[in-house]
Amino acid sequence: MKRVYLLRHAKAAGAEPAKRDFDRPLAETGAQDAAALGRMMVQKTYHPALALCSGAARTRETLALLALPETSTQLIDDALYEASAGDLLASIQGCDDKAKSVMIVGHNPAIHELALRLTSEDSGLSLAQRLKAGYAPGTLAVLDVPCACWNDIQLGENFLIDLLAPIDYNAPDRPTRWM
Repeated sequence: MKRVYLLRHAKAAGAEPAKRDFDRPLAETGAQDAAALGRMMVQKTYHPALALCSGAARTRETLALLALPETSTQLIDDALYEASAGDLLASIQGCDDKAKSVMIVGHNPAIHELALRLTSEDSGLSLAQRLKAGYAPGTLAVLDVPCACWNDIQLGENFLIDLLAPIDYNAPDRPTRWM
């Protein structure tokens, strides 16, 4: 059994005319969400062995703020910036089988599409419904993958065991942010 973590970068700052989209940093709320998600991942013992991250500024910042354990290998890949869901799947399939878990830190719509395509209909109904409803910035899907080799991962045969969005792990006492 393997595990896949699919993370959409946290909330990015607004676009600026003089900057490329690739260089957009996280917004303050995005930075707070990424740090809070990292703490939640520690609580839930979600420790990806390998993290594949888009080279965009906001994805690299998200990954850094998670503060993953030293045992996680992190690879930055500019090709993940405009990758399709199929490209992301190919990246996972190309991983070394010694890694028991892989996380991709990327962008929508590809991250959401891949999560939908990988998830089995046998996954928990409430999680599957939430997944179908959307994939906000800072959302993490956790899937158990019933295979021994990454190349054998199949669409529609993996179990969505958790879905964490900022409202789950960083909701303030007074949730005016979501009103």
